[in-house]
Amino acid sequence: MRMLNGNGGPGRGAGRGAGRVRWRVAWWGLVGGVAGLLALSLAGAGSAVAATDSYQVAFQANNNALYGYTSAGADSPTTLGMQAGTSPASAQLSDGNFISAFQANDHVLYLHKWSGANTPTTLGMDPGTSPALAGLPTGDGWVAAFQANNHDLYVYTSAGTATNTGLDMQPGTSPSIAVQADGHWEVAFQASTGVLSTYDSAGAKAATSDGMNTASSPAIAALPDGSYEAAFEANNTDLDIYHTGGTTIHTTLGMNPGTSPSIAAQPDGDWEAAFQTNNHLLDTYSFHGNSSLTSDGMAAGTSPSAAAEADGSYQIAFQANNHDLSVFHTGGTTSNTTLGMDPAASPAIATTPPKSSTGTVGAKIVYFAESEVGYQDNPAGTYCNAFSASFGAGTDCGNGNFAEEWCADFAAWAWRSAGVSFVYGYSPGDINGAAASLVQWGKDQSPSTWHPAGSGYTPQPGDVVIYGLNAAGTEADHAAVVTSYTPGAAGPNVVNGDWWVSGNGAVVAATDETTATGSDGISGYVSP
Repeated sequence: MRMLNGNGGPGRGAGRGAGRVRWRVAWWGLVGGVAGLLALSLAGAGSAVAATDSYQVAFQANNNALYGYTSAGADSPTTLGMQAGTSPASAQLSDGNFISAFQANDHVLYLHKWSGANTPTTLGMDPGTSPALAGLPTGDGWVAAFQANNHDLYVYTSAGTATNTGLDMQPGTSPSIAVQADGHWEVAFQASTGVLSTYDSAGAKAATSDGMNTASSPAIAALPDGSYEAAFEANNTDLDIYHTGGTTIHTTLGMNPGTSPSIAAQPDGDWEAAFQTNNHLLDTYSFHGNSSLTSDGMAAGTSPSAAAEADGSYQIAFQANNHDLSVFHTGGTTSNTTLGMDPAASPAIATTPPKSSTGTVGAKIVYFAESEVGYQDNPAGTYCNAFSASFGAGTDCGNGNFAEEWCADFAAWAWRSAGVSFVYGYSPGDINGAAASLVQWGKDQSPSTWHPAGSGYTPQPGDVVIYGLNAAGTEADHAAVVTSYTPGAAGPNVVNGDWWVSGNGAVVAATDETTATGSDGISGYVSP
């Protein structure tokens, strides 16, 4: 039989030995983890973007409709009309879906989830401006910022809450928003006084002394230490970079007046800004203080959008001087799509955000677990895997891998990679390839880190969820790493080790996973 996960997807089947009735032996009986004009972006129209796409772009096409393009070369038109000259903002949510915000042609804020759902609002926007959007680190939450038609900065959330901050914006400009791994967010915007200003999720407001070109908008990126970097066109039309600690870099690099830069950051704190020069070329400026001028001509008055890749590089989307969408990779190559854009609009680009191996223990566990999604048994159709091999557990496969059912070994590997201290072995209290061994380990901690289902505990990133634990607590069906949980959801978002994929064991991510076999349920959670 083939068993199902919480989304109805295939689990590991009984055709592989004991299958998903995972380790039903006693745990002691075993042997040997920009907004506005410059916003982040989108996925393919009407469906989730394939995992093989390294970037996705959203833009206003030359027919004034929202349009999508992916690194795989797939273009995705929609029939959603945009206000001419404005640009979308999009984000990938932590559940893997993409959502875009834009000013509709009736001047209201509109949201489109690329899996098919549309969310029109009645929130009027200042004509000609663009919203900002960022996904929150858990579930399918998001937060948007925009200039309302009364010129105040507004914040609107996935919970349906609209907040008027009471902060006056420079008419015709757009905000930018960035989110930290802990859910804290900050908005950068041009105040009505013409200076760069910020507003954050705690309600804190700050005005800098940095004057901006009154026709331009800032961009903001979150850094791993909890601070932010904002790029903007100064009132002398040069590119400037402001750090929220209070320092400003004056680059002396001239920008096309009235355009806006973009900025993106890596998990190690490296960042790169992209902008249009005063001679209409795409240029970049990095954390290291280096300017790298390209030979790519841009449409006058438009702005680029940058996003960070997991390999440390950046992708930059821009409107070329022939009014087509182009994408520049910082390695030096440019993809010309031949997709026509509204001449006054700017694109938005997003990559799947690089995960950080820094931060809390939970964040590190999630980083290591998510970094292995797609891994499969080697050879195919066996239990031979690298995670059991890292502990020398199971049977030697002769190729560096060891064979045993490995859902618990995968969880233990992610914990150890993140620095969690435990003994891997077969004495009482040790962690090993039995899912129930994690339960006993948690019970042995002081205080206990085992949280039975029904205890009221809210699972945290980096926890291990246990499915199908027997009454004695000695046998369990499955263990998976929790990546996030939305309060009220049926189950946690997880990364599974040893999950059935077309006849092979694999590392697979799933949302709202409530069962491993299709008939069992969540027994509880073990915290590291």
